[in-house]
Amino acid sequence: MIKNTHSFKTWKTIKLGTGIKDANGFCTALKKAGCKVTDLAKDMLSKPAFTVTTEKKVELILVSITDLGFKMSATRANIYNQAKKFGLELCPAEVGPQLRLQYNRQPKYERLAIGMEPIADYDGNFRIFGVDRFDGHKRWLNGYPADGYTFSLWRVSHRWVFVRHKQPLS
Repeated sequence: MIKNTHSFKTWKTIKLGTGIKDANGFCTALKKAGCKVTDLAKDMLSKPAFTVTTEKKVELILVSITDLGFKMSATRANIYNQAKKFGLELCPAEVGPQLRLQYNRQPKYERLAIGMEPIADYDGNFRIFGVDRFDGHKRWLNGYPADGYTFSLWRVSHRWVFVRHKQPLS
């Protein structure tokens, strides 16, 4: 039986469209907040595919691959398809840097993949944002390979961030 979006609790609500408009603005804000930004993430922020939205709040859902019904590794396409069946939506790309800015108390060694449309990097490789805390206390905005790190698969140890689907008001 497939769960619907109400089966997952809202993990975090964040604000998008905070007035930061471009890669330089995000990099400056992230640096000021004590966050590190990988070169890959900087490159993603500078691409036309990265856009910001008007001011709004989004409900984020945090799921593991096993929450979506997989017992072992899965491809990004399978993860996205299963998330959609559960009533979840892909995040706007802005969720990556905004979550990094707004998630100050991230547990050590946590790595979160942002369920989003991939952005092509400078070499034409597709990437998604990762929000990480490793190297002790350092908080990072990263650029993960969109198709995972091993044989186009994502391990069950990765957790994913999606947006709760909003039902239209009737």
